[in-house]
Parts: sequence; C-alpha cells; structure tokens
Amino acid sequence: MRGGGAVVRGGGAVVRAGAFYDDNAPAAPDQRPNDPEVAALRNGKQRTTGELFSLTLEYDWLRDERWLGTAGFSFLGTHNNALPSFDIQDFSGALRLGRSFTISDVILQAGVGYVYDYLVLDHDEFVQRHAVSTYLAVAESARHLTSVQARLEVKEYSEIRPLPVAEFQDAVNYLVGVTHFVRFDRDRHFLKAGYQFDYDATRGSNSAYHGHRFLAGAQYTLPWRDIRLAYDFDLHYRDYLHAHTLRPVAREGSRERSDLEYTQTARVEVPLPWFTRDQAFFVTGEYTGKIADSNLRDFSYPRNYATIYFTWQY
Repeated sequence: MRGGGAVVRGGGAVVRAGAFYDDNAPAAPDQRPNDPEVAALRNGKQRTTGELFSLTLEYDWLRDERWLGTAGFSFLGTHNNALPSFDIQDFSGALRLGRSFTISDVILQAGVGYVYDYLVLDHDEFVQRHAVSTYLAVAESARHLTSVQARLEVKEYSEIRPLPVAEFQDAVNYLVGVTHFVRFDRDRHFLKAGYQFDYDATRGSNSAYHGHRFLAGAQYTLPWRDIRLAYDFDLHYRDYLHAHTLRPVAREGSRERSDLEYTQTARVEVPLPWFTRDQAFFVTGEYTGKIADSNLRDFSYPRNYATIYFTWQY
C-alpha cells in the first residue's frame, strides 16, 4: 500500500506505420542567383518519399492514488526512397516518476524523468543524448492548467572524420519553460501558449547559442466521430554567441550567426470504427512546414513534410 491505495501495475503499446513526402530532406539552403556557394550545397536530390514505422512500449511499475512510475522504450525508423543516406533509426529509453497532490484545493502534479536517446543516420551512429527533466503542473481550475519545465540534456555527436574544433557539436543544453492551457469540454478542445529559454553550451564555438522559443497551438474535436483537428506553431530564435569561424567564406570570423526558425504543424486524427475496450485505432494526416531564416545564407532553407500513418494503441 502506498499513498492510501494499492499499487497497480500495467503496460501499453503504441504502433504506427505510414508513408511521407519530404521536399527538402537534406535541409539544403535557399537557391539564390549568382551564389555559387549555395548552388553547390543545393546540388543533388532534395525531394523524396518514404515509409516510417514506430513502436512505443510502456510499463507502469508504480501506480496508486498519488504516485505514477513509468518505464518506456520507443523506436522510430524511416526509409527515404530517393535519399537512403538520410534514413534514420532512433532508439529511446525512459524512466519517469510523478506524484499528484493538492495545496489549498488546487491540484498539482510534479515529476522527474530520465531519457536516453540513440540516433542512427545512414546506419552509422549520429548522436547520443541523455536528458534529465522535471516539471510541475498546476490545475488552477477546470479551465486553466499551467506547466513549468526544466531540462538538462547532454548531446554526444559521433565524429566520423577529424573536424576543426569550432565545428564540434557536442553540447550541454539547459532549458526552462512554461506552457499554459485553456481547456474546454474535458480537454476535447484546448488553446495553449508557451515560452522556453535554452542555452546550448557546445564544445565548438560555432554552435553555442542562447535560444528563445515561442509556442502556440490549439485542438478542436468534432462532434462527428470525435475527429481531432490540431495546429501548432513554434518560433525558435537562436542568438549564436561567437563569430562563425568558417562562414561566410569570403569573410570568415566576421559575423555572429542569428537564426529565426518558424515551424507550423497541422494534423487531422480520425478514429477508426473498430474500437474495443482496451484498444484504439486511428488514421492521421499531418503536414509540417519549416522556414529557417539565417543571416548566414548557408543555414537558410524551407522544408515541407507531409505524412499519413495508422496507429494501433493498446
């Protein structure tokens, strides 16, 4: 017995499979007239179709009236038909512990988690990440909920060949943020807005930055078949801390990089009719548009990504 209730353990699984279209898989920069440097970076294929598969397994090793402890494993794999060198396999493991409590009739939940992430690009190790995070969610009322987050992430990139020290991307990333939700009809609909500050302390000077991320989003559930419509907008401003040692080519070390990255995602999720008590099936269509605008032209690019996938949840 813990927290006044019996410990209940259980597990679940989510499987997704689908196809996608990507019009700029290598994130090649904008084409500009009379710019041979950018033209060289855009040389080659950018567009591809592909397939994706993901599996998420979770086990609640602790669950009672106040405590929830979860261990999880997830895998994501993609295959790019026209650009197989951009295929990825992402393996991730997580351990989380949370506790619910009340203060002056206000419901709160606090938690801590650890995530290990191993990302493979073109069948070679690309990056390993270790992240420790904590959060506090406060339900001020049935309508309003606020979540505060802090995270420490260590990123270790695999260097295939010797590179200048300034190009090394190994880093420790520090992040704090807050998100507020306005909820309607038992969370069938909601609005959200948030802000995050992050600092990437990299081994190489070219990639170190202070970042400001502004978040907004909404979800609406249709009365017909509970179809969910969702939209998310993300603006990430990164102010790099040192003059770039390799760009621009004609004036190396003369300019500090500054990026604005706009990302918007629209999603339609349709429940399929063969629901059971313990299982659910969905088909989801999703579009993501990204525009990276940098004062160093090599890092400016547009990208559009569309996918459709089926989900089985148990």
